[in-house]
Amino acid sequence: MDQPIVLTSVHNPQVKRVRRLHEARQRREDGLFILEGAKLLAEAQRSGWEIVALYATASWQDADAPATSPAGSDAAVLPAPVRVADHVLAAMSALETPEGVLALARLPRPSGLPEIQPTSLWVACDRLQDPGNLGTILRTADAAGASAVLVGPGTTDAFGPKVTRASMGSSLHLPIVPFTDLVALRRATQAGGMRWAAAVPRSGQALYDADLTGPLCWWIGNEARGLSPDLLALADLQLEIPMPGRAESLNAASAAAVCLFETVRQRRAASLQA
Repeated sequence: MDQPIVLTSVHNPQVKRVRRLHEARQRREDGLFILEGAKLLAEAQRSGWEIVALYATASWQDADAPATSPAGSDAAVLPAPVRVADHVLAAMSALETPEGVLALARLPRPSGLPEIQPTSLWVACDRLQDPGNLGTILRTADAAGASAVLVGPGTTDAFGPKVTRASMGSSLHLPIVPFTDLVALRRATQAGGMRWAAAVPRSGQALYDADLTGPLCWWIGNEARGLSPDLLALADLQLEIPMPGRAESLNAASAAAVCLFETVRQRRAASLQA
């Protein structure tokens, strides 16, 4: 016998609770964030995240649910799904075309910086405003083998729905470290040999002429204003991407990708020569 649809009204308190979690302040207060779609749900389960609520349409649960359960002893146990009407899930979702499943996961406790290693690669985001940029940077940092992404004040919430989707799951298994003072952070890591490289649009050393081996943190600044002069003055390296074309600059996510994978290229070359 088919399970009955439990939530049929967009005015249900559970629906209103989910809708409130689209706001960063409410996510912080409740300690929860939203995961939308089967891919993010499976990634969260595989990575051992605590899933506190699961909502699914009848059509999704009947057709697609069996394919979303990853194997492995570390996989999180999912709660029993609450069946919701299609229009109710649409009201919960931020997507134009919801997939049919949405979950609430527990926010992680704030973590400290990882130990600095000879191959440490970090990214520090300063006042990034666009969720798509931050999500793409998280995905790129994950692909490049970064050991942490540092997120400072004024940067869009790393666990907002748009960031989580743009990261394609990388935000679920990459350390995201909040910080309040980038200057203090930079000073605190000097003893460990961490160098700080600022990505600048012009007047810097050419990226491909710099030595990017050894512990390194890339500073990525605000999309419109970049890094403040005070921060630039503290950078060990100010590096620009040579651009022979007519475009004045790359967006923050594209610039981060070029910088990170030039770092990967140099380190791979150094390891092959060792």
